[in-house]
Amino acid sequence: YFISLVGIAAASIHNGFYNLCNGANLAYAKAAFLEVDGYANAKHTPSGDDMMLMHKIGKRFPGKVGFLKNRQAIVRTFTAPDFSTFWQQRLRWTSKAGHYEDKRITVILAMAYLCNLTLAFNVMAGAFHPQFLHLAMWQFLLKIGVDTLFAYSVARFFRTEQLLWNILPMQILHIIYIIAIAPASLIGGFEWKGRRYS
Repeated sequence: YFISLVGIAAASIHNGFYNLCNGANLAYAKAAFLEVDGYANAKHTPSGDDMMLMHKIGKRFPGKVGFLKNRQAIVRTFTAPDFSTFWQQRLRWTSKAGHYEDKRITVILAMAYLCNLTLAFNVMAGAFHPQFLHLAMWQFLLKIGVDTLFAYSVARFFRTEQLLWNILPMQILHIIYIIAIAPASLIGGFEWKGRRYS
């Protein structure tokens, strides 16, 4: 699913909507960095400095943010070694959502959350009223159809098509993950580099 986020970032940047980037693979001109005062507005949060910088540069220099679609520019990073580390990492990532100046990103995140929440609700309600189960089935088929088509195009670029065999179980886990991570990031803190943040 992480490569799908890279695909979303690429498509969004191509359309002039700077909503995602990754500090592991980010380049900028020093003059542009200084012009927008660098990471000044990101000192209050331990996550999101890369995206906040991109937002500022995109606002100050419209049309000058780009995505380099080139296999030679791919940067490979390590996955979290265990679930606890993965969860803390995702809590840290999710915690930055409220700090974005561009509220369109918050709206999109809220819509994605509601889509997953309503799907889960319809599955549970289907135990009492079958029509909800039918609705959930169509929601799930639409979700997995759109996600698979998009993930395939991205996986082809990264040459990781073999991962698509996991898409069905990952869809189910992803719905649970999305529903759980949002409230968890709001009501609890997270640990990062040996420090506790709340």
